[in-house]
Amino acid sequence: LDSALVPSDTFICEDSPNIVLSPKENGFFYGNTVISNNPQLFNPLLRKSLIERVNFISEKGCRNSFNVFIDTLPNIDFGLVPSFLCFKDSLFNLEIAPSGGQYKFQNSTYDQINPFVLGSGNHSITYTVPFASCIGEDSFDLTVLNPLKAIVTPDFDSLCPGENTTLQAFGFGGTGNYSYQWSHGQSGAKAFATPLKSTVYTLTLTDGCSELANAESNILVHPEMWFSSVISDSVCYGKNGFIVLNLREGNPMKIQWNYPGTTKNDTFFAPSGSYYTAFAL
Repeated sequence: LDSALVPSDTFICEDSPNIVLSPKENGFFYGNTVISNNPQLFNPLLRKSLIERVNFISEKGCRNSFNVFIDTLPNIDFGLVPSFLCFKDSLFNLEIAPSGGQYKFQNSTYDQINPFVLGSGNHSITYTVPFASCIGEDSFDLTVLNPLKAIVTPDFDSLCPGENTTLQAFGFGGTGNYSYQWSHGQSGAKAFATPLKSTVYTLTLTDGCSELANAESNILVHPEMWFSSVISDSVCYGKNGFIVLNLREGNPMKIQWNYPGTTKNDTFFAPSGSYYTAFAL
């Protein structure tokens, strides 16, 4: 007799659903994994080895067979996956075996992990990897640290020319291993400045892992006092002399003297023979 007509050898995964056995001629299948229903089914859970032979006999008594190669699900190993990642807009390939899979998070699928996309906090991520005819899938937990945040005090201040100011920085988030760098070359959480003109000082906060953070301190330096003066000629002791102080145009300062003399417009009158001090306010 001629050989019966049967399907070709095939590969399936051990977790595949039952396969309907459809003969090409009248007859029936038999074997370890065949369920004698109508229609007949191949059940991979009944396998006794990774290669199962399915036999067929036709109504005419012709016989034939084919092989079903059953692949096992991969054992996914997360042993080298870190418990946390820093908050950074970068792509990471985690050390997972077998490699080459994809990550699923919040109904989206990614080829690599980006902590910036995940956001800070605790996450459960599904890893899916093809392996022969199988698709392995498992989940792991991953924490993304909080982003770095920098605060500088004072964030605004005003000084007279030549005055000093102390800048204090505070870091939050990340790993806590902070490094502070200032735009005027100093480092450390505390810095000092003597600006000659209005200046914005920028702090850069890093921890060697996270996305860097910046903060600013805006220091306003008041204009230097500038004036011209006209002083009276010498007068006899006890007689009033005068001085006229003219501040530069647009200068918002006002003049106050340390002696209650007489002031008229910009002219100060006081007895001769003493020293007088003017204060710019």
